[in-house]
Amino acid sequence: MPIPRIFCRVGLELPTIEVRFSDLFVEAECEVVYGKPIPTLWNAIASRISRVMCLKKEKSISILNGVNGIIRPKRMTLLLGPPSCGKTSLLLALAGRLDHSLKTTGNVSYNGHLLSEFVPEKTSNYVKKTRKNKRKIAEEYFKRAVGVEPKDAEALSKYATFLWRARDDLWAAEENFLEAIDADPTNSFYAANYANFLWNTGGDETCFPLDESHEDNI
Repeated sequence: MPIPRIFCRVGLELPTIEVRFSDLFVEAECEVVYGKPIPTLWNAIASRISRVMCLKKEKSISILNGVNGIIRPKRMTLLLGPPSCGKTSLLLALAGRLDHSLKTTGNVSYNGHLLSEFVPEKTSNYVKKTRKNKRKIAEEYFKRAVGVEPKDAEALSKYATFLWRARDDLWAAEENFLEAIDADPTNSFYAANYANFLWNTGGDETCFPLDESHEDNI
């Protein structure tokens, strides 16, 4: 049973978190390069000397400039902006996952506690997202791959895994697993993939139970 439903049954509420950030600055130190020099012996020696004598020029680039805001609990926040405006850097800063080479100043707090007072990885994270349009494109290419003659066992096995993991279509997945075995019956790899599929989906409490004949042979 999902945790939110359990909390609802016993009359408890899920903990909420309010994220506040103020005067948030993020800067990066970048080396100034005036074009790529011609790879000659003299240019190579000059480049090595400048590195040893610390003659390289650096410039500070501002990624976030005094950002302030509040993300209130039980609210969905939409973050919009043009490319390279600092959206990802802001999210990483709020999660405490910015690269240590970046210069960061300002305050980020969770329910009044600064990031230095707790482990942010236990409180904030990124949600794994699969774009539906990418899934549709992947399925179209899978169908092209499995539609050729003669049948490609590897393509059939990968398409079966896609149907199982991405679409949760167990019956179509099993059909493609079996076609992969028929396409290359001497290769035990595809039989092992099918066995792994049965192991993870078979059982009395699933919609894909094992056959009684298989259970008797175990």
